[in-house]
Amino acid sequence: MFDVKRDIKKTKSLSTIPVVMRRLIETISNDKATFEDLSHVIEHDQAVAEKIVAMANSPFFGHTGMINSIDQAVMFLGFDLVKSIAISTTVVHLFSKTEARNLTEFWAHAFEVAFVSDIFSKKIALTNGGVCFLAGLLHDIGRLVLYLTYKEDYKGIMFEENLMEKETERFGVTHSKVGRWFLEDAHFPEEIIYPVQFHHSLEGLEKHKGLAVSVLLAEAAVKKIRQNIAADGIYNDDTEELLSAIGFNEEDLKQIEDALIKEEENIKMFFHL
Repeated sequence: MFDVKRDIKKTKSLSTIPVVMRRLIETISNDKATFEDLSHVIEHDQAVAEKIVAMANSPFFGHTGMINSIDQAVMFLGFDLVKSIAISTTVVHLFSKTEARNLTEFWAHAFEVAFVSDIFSKKIALTNGGVCFLAGLLHDIGRLVLYLTYKEDYKGIMFEENLMEKETERFGVTHSKVGRWFLEDAHFPEEIIYPVQFHHSLEGLEKHKGLAVSVLLAEAAVKKIRQNIAADGIYNDDTEELLSAIGFNEEDLKQIEDALIKEEENIKMFFHL
């Protein structure tokens, strides 16, 4: 039997969390942090700074002018979205560019769930769009951790049906739990950790229910409306009950599908796919 918790700590690319990520997490966890504080941290990582400015100038956000500084980008995009983009960029950079290219379907699925999580956050109480976006973007980080830690043992099941059953049989743990362990080691806040751990099932959830529901519904909706081999959500009667409870119907899901189609180029741009 694999000792997954021990092994992921030994994986070099996962145990060496960039200084900038630690500073980002410390900054966004501080209720008194300002736009200036966040901008100052971002300025110390060229890759993150370039991503923030590029996204601010993207048609995705409807800006027609030229934003050429971190301060301008942060003010335009908003604190929550900037912190989501910044942290997700540092997470991607934990892994080699080769691996990122090899897992294009995985990254596309991650962005789709992030995008739809933000949509659901507008319908669910006690949620925040920026937090839901980031939690959605990182919801399957446990799959990536398992892939990089046990590549030969995991790559054969990574995109198969009944993934969590096969993970439990082979590793004794699911990617949802592995995602929690990884984010805890990286000192992410609970409001991100809980939606990641409970993105397939709310059983046992005690905190941040609104955030977790947003991500769970986004994962299920993406599975229903998109043909992506990386999508492993579960859409069933329980999903429809949750959707009905927040006022979503088939027409709303069709609108989400149309929105995702429009975002395909932005998804590719986000991860340089």
